[in-house]
Amino acid sequence: MQDDIARMMLSYAGDDERIIELSPEEEADLIEAQAEMARGDFATDAEVQTILSKYRL
Repeated sequence: MQDDIARMMLSYAGDDERIIELSPEEEADLIEAQAEMARGDFATDAEVQTILSKYRL
């Protein structure tokens, strides 16, 4: 666990070693999610409530 924490801290401090390797599909999904955030494309309160209701949360 200490090694994992050390890697995370080094990554945060600027070490180039990646903590998590993403598949090409995951990386593309992340890039699209970041673009949606930049455009301000967020779920409405009603959409969030629909999902929460579906899972009784």
